Amino acid sequence: MRRHRRLFPLLTSLSAFVLASCNSKDDFDFFQDVDPEPIEATVSTAVPVAYAATATSATVNGATLPNVEVVVPCAGFPCAILLRVEIDEQSLPFRLGVRGDILVAGYWTSATQGILSLSFMDTAAGSSRFPVSNFTTIPVSVQGDEVRVVYANIDVDLSIGPIDSVELTDAEVQLELARLQASPPNDTTVALGMDAWIITTDTRGTADDLSDDEYSIGGASQLVEASSSSSSSAVAVFQLALVDTRISNECPLNPTTGSSILQDVAASSGPLFELPVVAVATIDFHPECDGRADVGIATGNYATSTGSSIALGFDSP
Repeated sequence: MRRHRRLFPLLTSLSAFVLASCNSKDDFDFFQDVDPEPIEATVSTAVPVAYAATATSATVNGATLPNVEVVVPCAGFPCAILLRVEIDEQSLPFRLGVRGDILVAGYWTSATQGILSLSFMDTAAGSSRFPVSNFTTIPVSVQGDEVRVVYANIDVDLSIGPIDSVELTDAEVQLELARLQASPPNDTTVALGMDAWIITTDTRGTADDLSDDEYSIGGASQLVEASSSSSSSAVAVFQLALVDTRISNECPLNPTTGSSILQDVAASSGPLFELPVVAVATIDFHPECDGRADVGIATGNYATSTGSSIALGFDSP
């Protein structure tokens, strides 16, 4: 059995992925199943980030939410704020496995635009294997019933300790807000060219009720990893893209619309040489709430997964 495992700690922005190579080519099994871990980790990062942003925007605009503690209030714009958002048992983040509170430090230039830093307290975003604790300077905008956030790998802060303030110059504020001009991708080809995640929360006209919100996730992330020694070297590239991937409390088992593409490329040389990995798979999310997704076309190492159904690991408090 192959010992070559793909590990996907998110990013999250995103997101970081670690790949470990097998010990000998005798252990190599060319064909492998599509691993849903990066999809699970991405969704379990995007949803709590958007949830906290939506709770914060509602509070800034005058709503009183039972699961939000205002530590430093916003008194006119621009303003600095500090909130604690509880992940209660009725929320989608809880049903995706996120626990505890999220500390939100924000700077709002107006009622419709702000910049947030998030710290997950007594919990983490991402996956249980690869948690993400802090995000810094994530821009957020409010347009009618929609709240949008944009983040990338650079926004992941692995430092120890919570973030309790946002300190930026006016020029840095404008640079962060400019990222909100990014548009969600409309197909996987466009998405693969991105290195950012765009999450839109549809509040469905109830800004003071987070339980009926729907989240749409689009974008992509990638990691290029290289290593070498005196006698061998290796390089690996992994990409994940999501298009119009929607999930809500109505079905926490799986996204009910949208698509994804996974690309996995790895090569090595020297005494520990193994055959190259070149794997691509397209994945479609379907309206049935069954905790699964459908593999469309799969090539290379994923080829035997074409037409199969894969289990997703959501709804596991």
